[in-house]
Amino acid sequence: MVGITDMVNSSRYKKIILVWKKPPMIKLNCWEFKKCGREPGGEHAHELGVCPSTTTIQANGTNNGLNAGRVCWALAGTFCKGEVQGSFAKKLKFCIECDFYKLVRRQEGLNFDLGTDTLLRVYSPEQLAQIYEQLQYSLEHIKEIEARLFSVEKVASIGRLAAGVAHEINNPLSYVMSNLNALNDFADAFTQCLKKYIHIGELLSKNDFESAKDIAAQAERFRHEKDLDFILENLNDLTSESMEGLCRIRNIVRTLKSFSKIDDAAMTEIDINEEIKSAIDIIGNEIKDRCDFVLELGTLPRYHCNAAQINQAIFNIIMNAADSIRGRGKITVYTEMAENNIIIRISDTGAGISERILNKIFDPFFTTRKVGQGTGLGLTTALNAIRNNGGSIVAESTEGAGSTFTISLPTAFDRTSTVLSTQPEH
Repeated sequence: MVGITDMVNSSRYKKIILVWKKPPMIKLNCWEFKKCGREPGGEHAHELGVCPSTTTIQANGTNNGLNAGRVCWALAGTFCKGEVQGSFAKKLKFCIECDFYKLVRRQEGLNFDLGTDTLLRVYSPEQLAQIYEQLQYSLEHIKEIEARLFSVEKVASIGRLAAGVAHEINNPLSYVMSNLNALNDFADAFTQCLKKYIHIGELLSKNDFESAKDIAAQAERFRHEKDLDFILENLNDLTSESMEGLCRIRNIVRTLKSFSKIDDAAMTEIDINEEIKSAIDIIGNEIKDRCDFVLELGTLPRYHCNAAQINQAIFNIIMNAADSIRGRGKITVYTEMAENNIIIRISDTGAGISERILNKIFDPFFTTRKVGQGTGLGLTTALNAIRNNGGSIVAESTEGAGSTFTISLPTAFDRTSTVLSTQPEH
């Protein structure tokens, strides 16, 4: 028997070349993947009819499929979810969640074809106009839903912080109240002392020197009893402390008022670094027992944007970082100007995010927390808020070693063309 070694060494076999070719990836068509039996000759074709995706030859070859077998979402009349589906515009929101759609998109990669050319070949101009109207309606509906979700997340955030903010206000309020009580006692003491000196003046004007001398002695004793000299020394400290406390309360209320503007779509110029500090002021009391903050804030230009959205995004990402920390940890917020972009980098020393779910964290309602412990909208809201202002968010994480969220905001952005987005880029 001739072995491989003998074959290689023998001149008789020198011309033999062994070639191994990787077998082509099997790319299933929708009826093969779903096993619906609606292809010509299929077991259900006689009762449900032949599916148009199996016979639409105009789409043949799209995404390397047979007819419309790998672009079935572009056709009306396909049979999924137990019923005949409507037009492209009506069914697309369901199709993009389909396992087959995701499979085709993953297999085709950059060559993936959504099927817009197929629409032009399959539908009449009148049908395309109707599809366009349906898509416009869907877009408006998506915008409305997004606005509601933004409001829900905002209210949920405010509710979560209510106790912390109350405590943050209560601290300065307590010593302001204490100082006011002291000032009230001091005012009473000075009033009594002042009345005595007014009386002395009246007696002196009548040349009643003896009575004036007695009242002066009483005033002197009163001065020592009430320790008026001490009061005078500390009066400025009491008033300045009280003013400081009231300013602190005013700033908290202003920040909270700005943060809670749910429906404010006004564009304005803001100082990003100050907005970060304000967010930390609000969050601080909620998480100070387990998080240390490190601020590395660079010099930034003022930024023209929807302030309510940017505030919400920064707040949500910092809260997400805090929630990931077990025990004691650190959150670092870094800002810089890179070319024409404001960069905000928020890093934590938390539990990190596994690679398995990293591409899902911006999905609506996705959460790793227990039921009732969050809306699952925090990062979705943050992503949409940043995108609506022309920016982007990139999440990087190592499981067990923390995460970094990098926000990039362009200083030159045409906000008149902004379109709300609900689907994150994975």
